[in-house]
Amino acid sequence: MLTAAVLAQAPNAASPAKLQQAFLEAGRAYDQGRLDEAVSRYNDLMAQGYESKELLFNLGNAYFRLGKTGLAVVNYRRAWRLAPRDPDVLANLRFALQHSGGLAPTFAGPVAALLWLSLGQWVFAGTAAYWLASVSAALLMVLRTRRTLLLRAAIGFGLVLLVSVAGMLAWTDLYRRPEMVVIEPKQEALFAPLAESTAHFAVPEGSIVRALDRSGDWVKVASGRQAGWMRLSSCLAVWPRMGEKMLGPPTGVR
Repeated sequence: MLTAAVLAQAPNAASPAKLQQAFLEAGRAYDQGRLDEAVSRYNDLMAQGYESKELLFNLGNAYFRLGKTGLAVVNYRRAWRLAPRDPDVLANLRFALQHSGGLAPTFAGPVAALLWLSLGQWVFAGTAAYWLASVSAALLMVLRTRRTLLLRAAIGFGLVLLVSVAGMLAWTDLYRRPEMVVIEPKQEALFAPLAESTAHFAVPEGSIVRALDRSGDWVKVASGRQAGWMRLSSCLAVWPRMGEKMLGPPTGVR
């Protein structure tokens, strides 16, 4: 279900009641096997500025049943960005990658731990820790009692703030080098941004790679320690707004 908070994101569009009805109709179309209609309805909702974990997850399921594994992975990954600990999202994303043989993203241990919370959650935690640390420090300077307790509180909240900043930076790196998903079958990353260049490594449909650079219609992508060039049209940004400077305007969902 789309929540009231999600439905309030774009006040210039249809009313929340109509949008909720559209979401339910998309779900009915999916349940009845009218997958193309379900995809169209979900994408219409997204075009109006609405997105939620549930919408993206359902859209990924519809694409997967249509045999469009790359687009399924795109939407599962978008749902993961909003809810990185959701077991259903993680399970379906893992299954889609296994099904296609796609390359999975890899993160160092500390970074993987920091991505356990979403960016919004780290921002909330950091903001709360900042104010609590500030209040504790202020009370420490004013009061003459419970100074040890206040000092420990200030230090503790300060540490939470530092970890929150590290979490924000981990997500910011995903903005700086945006994730791309390969949406075309039988792709290869080349040594140079030229059609006649030698293939470097295979990049199956559904692979999640990182965009490093762009040259015309080509994008340099990385998977682990490997990097090569692919046609930009063969990939879709997980979060288009993150990579517009590097990749150009969002290409949209097909």
